[in-house]
Formats: sequence, C-alpha cells, structure tokens
Amino acid sequence: MALARQRARFAQLLGADLLTSRWLQRLGRISFLGTLDEHPRSRRASSRLEHSLGVATLAADAAEALDLPTEQARIFVTACLLHDIGHYPLSHAAEAAFARVLGAGHHEVGRWIICGSGPIPREQSLAPQLEQLDIDPALVWGLLDHDPDLPAALQPLARLLQAPINLDTLEGIHRAARDFRIRSPRLPEHIFGWVDGEIGIARPALAAIDRFWLLKDRVYDQVINIPSNILAEARLCELVAREIGLAVLESLDHFD
Repeated sequence: MALARQRARFAQLLGADLLTSRWLQRLGRISFLGTLDEHPRSRRASSRLEHSLGVATLAADAAEALDLPTEQARIFVTACLLHDIGHYPLSHAAEAAFARVLGAGHHEVGRWIICGSGPIPREQSLAPQLEQLDIDPALVWGLLDHDPDLPAALQPLARLLQAPINLDTLEGIHRAARDFRIRSPRLPEHIFGWVDGEIGIARPALAAIDRFWLLKDRVYDQVINIPSNILAEARLCELVAREIGLAVLESLDHFD
C-alpha cells in the first residue's frame, strides 16, 4: 500500500496528529536494517517508520477480517504502529551497546514513551496524546508486553504479536527480502480469520504462510546472518559504547 494511502487510513482510524508526533517522525530517521543498508546487495534502505506503518497496515487488515469493534481495532492498530517506538539509531545493529550503557533495550524504552514512565517525563511521552484520542496507553502497552491481565477481548490480539507467525515478523521478513532483491510471495490481503471460534490463519492464506517459512529461512541465511555484517555490528557496538552516555536519555526524542 502506498505511503500516502497508509497515512490516510490511519488518520481516519486514529487521528492525524499521532502520525505527525515527534516520536513517530523520529522513527522515520532510524534505519530498519542498520549496517545492512551499506551492504552491496542492499537495493534500498527502509526506515523503522516504514516498517511500523507496514505492521499497522497488517493489523488494520486483520481487524477488518475479524470484524473487531472499533474501540478494539484502534487499540490494536495503535499498538502495532508503536511496537518499535523505542528503537535506538541503527535498530538492532547497535542495540546491544545502547542497552548495556543506558540500561534498557528498545522494548523498555517503548514503555517509557507510550506510558510516560521511566526517565521520560509524562508530558513528553505519547501518553497524553493517546488519552486525548480515547486510547488507553496501558492497554496499548499491555498488548505489546503480552500482559496476562489484559481484558479477555484483547488477549487473542496479543497473540498476533507474539505467535511464531506474527505481524511484526511477517512484515519485517518481507521488507528485508524486498530491500535485498530476494524474490518473495505476495502476502494475501486477509491472513487471519476466525477458525473454530479462535483467531487463526485463514484457510485461503495457508499456502502463502507455508511459503513464508521458506522465505524467512532465506532472509536469515542471506541477509541477517551475513558474516561480514555480524562483524560490522560487533565493531559498531564497540564504537557506540565508547561514545554515548546517559545524557542521551535527556533528549531521546531527538536522538536518531
């Protein structure tokens, strides 16, 4: 789906202001594949925002296929849109160094940004904005954190974010394949549906999901686990750990 159409769809469901928040704009300046962007076989460099919009699109498609009530759909799509909101620059490539020095990985930083907790003052977080949109930050975070105390109606949706076939992995693997010119099958429009009273893979999508497993193996073998990139990430982490300090947390919304 074209970026403009994605934005229009989410603006209608969630409100345009969320998409223009400084936290989401920051994701647009953070690389999705990190050091792999510089690999000779990389065709294009995606951002974390592009990936997040892609995951949210899959969530919106699933919400329609599952005929979710609007309130549940808004919480679910928001969680998917914000699932990577806490990523550091260069994403996973340098995360080990950032987490070691700053004491938190991107998941924990995401909690700070969504809930207004930790080192990020509430007024600088997304919590007030989400509340103005009648979206409960605690429920958004509960979906992302797989909170066992989530309301029963949201529990099945949390599984779409943590199951072996989950929205994040589906989008991320296809994006990495596209960025590295690896032929990949097109995802069907409706992947999930109600199967015997539970959320599962829709029958028309089963063949495509079988092919996805093969694609995932290829992407890990030919992209993510390239030996030269593993060495590059290790060296990058050494440099990052040497150069950064806790002062980063004081202006995290501008740190990209």
